[in-house]
Amino acid sequence: ATQEHHLRRNYELQKALVYHVNALQSNAHVLQRIAERLPLSPRTADALYDVVAENAQCQKMADLILAVTTTLMASRSSVIEANLNSMMKNMNSLAIAISIPTLISGIGGMSEYTELTGGGEHRALSTALFCVASVALIVLVFYTLRWAEPLWSRPALRRRKKL
Repeated sequence: ATQEHHLRRNYELQKALVYHVNALQSNAHVLQRIAERLPLSPRTADALYDVVAENAQCQKMADLILAVTTTLMASRSSVIEANLNSMMKNMNSLAIAISIPTLISGIGGMSEYTELTGGGEHRALSTALFCVASVALIVLVFYTLRWAEPLWSRPALRRRKKL
């Protein structure tokens, strides 16, 4: 929420700076036309050239600030995107881990599984086999996720250190 708030404020600042730079360019054009077309006294011409110089400096400063805010906004949004990608990888791994036991329990509830285990006479054996297979699968998924965790967390750490 805080990152989003800062991005919005940067966007508003960037939008205001675009209008400001546009206005400064228009002012520079108007001041240049005044200097060219109107007969001015030497004192007024010096004052007008000072105003033109100040306007040019202000325009350069606004361009610089606009470039800095654009770069800052891009870097901040890339950090948010990297965090989102990391979170999506974790959520995807969790969804896969949950879907495997769901698949096994779905197969266990089907009549084909009962037919394979011999029907009702070996019900205790088939239930025990199903429980052992489910626990083994859960342990396998846990250790697989534990082994794979450094693989997806390393690039995110490298990106954070660079920024």
